[in-house]
Amino acid sequence: MTEIEPQKYLWRRNSPHKGDTIYIYLNEKNEKIYGNIISNTNKKGSIKNSKYCGTAMKLLTSFKKLDLSDTLGLTDVNISEYWILKESWERDS
Repeated sequence: MTEIEPQKYLWRRNSPHKGDTIYIYLNEKNEKIYGNIISNTNKKGSIKNSKYCGTAMKLLTSFKKLDLSDTLGLTDVNISEYWILKESWERDS
């Protein structure tokens, strides 16, 4: 018998730390969502200083924030993904 995996939820810290792992998942609408905390709850206020991103249905990729410039070129993302990443980069400055 196969165990059913518990539902996962993705959150993004309001002030991420250098070296955070960024996870990219598909949500229930098949849209890409980005965050750095995977949780078993989507209850508002359960993860302090963070924003709820959505239900994490399928992991697409993950990477360490410090490795971003070595692993991702701007031609690899669409404009909405770029603005999400840009916001993240500016918080570290």
